[in-house]
Amino acid sequence: MCSVRDLTTTTMAGYKLTYFDFRGRADLIRLLFVSAGIEFEDIRISLDEWPALKLKTPCGRLPILEFGGTTLSESRAIARYVAKETNQYGKDNIEQARVDMITDVADDLMMGIMKAYWQKNQSDQDEMMKTHFQQESLKTLALLETFLVENNGGDGFFVGDKLTMADIYLFVVTEPFLAKNPSCFKDTPKLAALRQRVQEVPQIAEWLPNRPERFSAIM
Repeated sequence: MCSVRDLTTTTMAGYKLTYFDFRGRADLIRLLFVSAGIEFEDIRISLDEWPALKLKTPCGRLPILEFGGTTLSESRAIARYVAKETNQYGKDNIEQARVDMITDVADDLMMGIMKAYWQKNQSDQDEMMKTHFQQESLKTLALLETFLVENNGGDGFFVGDKLTMADIYLFVVTEPFLAKNPSCFKDTPKLAALRQRVQEVPQIAEWLPNRPERFSAIM
């Protein structure tokens, strides 16, 4: 059963984030720390190192975040915790609910990739990937554009008047789409402009060259 647990072996102060040596499910968490100017230890392990570590994790998967004798598992739970601690989760329950709504919708972008990836037939996989990148994902981007425009005409952020987890997640989750379909934002210019604003946050701009090169284990 997945849980939060104490680790007697964790003695260092601050935060230690452990994940594989690619962006994947840890990249949102990393960028939340970075954008808030919070120092953290970015532990990146190889796939070969994972079996030995797996039994020591609360849920048997990564990422995990260790701090003050506590270990958190599950990427979205960790991201929400960091967003709350760094004031990047909205100022009240309504704003926080909208942040959750937008990130849940944005998740559809990645779920389409995973659904295609798990196809056993290579031709089916290729066709599903093509359809997702060139058609299905564009519907999700259009919906996200609508949400953005609802907040001050779409020239600021998804929620409220400052950067939140929703904005950073848009940046993270759309990177594979730009790589596969550079024109994916042609009908959603407000999203494209928001993505650029996130990228230009000074702390984020400085951090980006230090990220793992790969998006995930499959890309």
